[in-house]
Amino acid sequence: MQSHVITGIPQVRRISVPARGAVSSPGVASVSENFGDGLSLNALPNQASRQRLSSLAGLSESLMGAPAPGHAHEEPNTASTVNQLSPQELDRERRRYSHIYDSLRTGQPQTFRNSRGEQVTYALRANRDQGDYRNYTLQIGRNQVEVNLANRVDEATALGRISDYYSLQPEQLRGAVETIKVEMGANPRNSYWEKEYGMPGFQSAAVGGGGRITVFGGLPQLKERTFHHEFGHNIGNAVRIAQDRESRRAGTLSSDRALDRQTGDADSPNLPRGHSAARQADGRSVTSYGDRSIAEDFAEFYEEYLLAKGRGNNAVQQLKRNFPNRFALLEREVLSRRLSR
Repeated sequence: MQSHVITGIPQVRRISVPARGAVSSPGVASVSENFGDGLSLNALPNQASRQRLSSLAGLSESLMGAPAPGHAHEEPNTASTVNQLSPQELDRERRRYSHIYDSLRTGQPQTFRNSRGEQVTYALRANRDQGDYRNYTLQIGRNQVEVNLANRVDEATALGRISDYYSLQPEQLRGAVETIKVEMGANPRNSYWEKEYGMPGFQSAAVGGGGRITVFGGLPQLKERTFHHEFGHNIGNAVRIAQDRESRRAGTLSSDRALDRQTGDADSPNLPRGHSAARQADGRSVTSYGDRSIAEDFAEFYEEYLLAKGRGNNAVQQLKRNFPNRFALLEREVLSRRLSR
């Protein structure tokens, strides 16, 4: 339970299409950043975590060797691990994110290249387990986020993906999310969203809002597209809170909210004020899923923006030409801010 009042209403998305592969842009800037004083990397606080890392010490070294591709390694704590991926897929993921083992084993910052080809330095701390969840603190630059993994979610793969996807968010916007959780089971509110969206058999992959992202169904739903989408809901919520604060100081909050009711922005607290008018002015859909609500439209546009950044400047400029009003609002009201909770 967070100590602040949560004003955002979590938004939900359906199981997403597979993520498009990101292509590195030539001359990309490094996102390796200096660490603040907020994260100390000390010995692990509980026996369960120490036992986990004792097993990881040997495994990390074996993963850095050169066994045949597709060979499945032994995983520590196999009794509590469900792969959910084929042995070959899981092995590739563990190799890709082997730096996670090194980070947990040594307690030292690690460096890797994210899906955009940028060099990222991060720190990862394993905290005391919280019931059926393993708890971690991830830090990139001065941004920290709490991560909770259900006990049967593969540790290295989940933490590796989260570190990667989190590093792709604009640095000034990362403070919009405080907690990321990966569940094994389905969303208990699927039946509600099934009725809300009129989609029989609806199964949500994740929800986001109020500073939180929760992924359901384990690793198969922890995808780059889904992560960006749910981060977008949180960014929209944090921007709206900031806009309301500015309106209150200017004495225009009542009139601004009256305008929200006219334009459609009042339909959700999880989007920047002005997005409804921008969508109408653009006169076209971002995706069919975004057409389900104004909040989904904003989250889908933010997702497309980050994916375009991964493909390079030409893709970003094409997105700007296709959706000039949404893009202008994103630059003016979102990317210009430093968000926090």
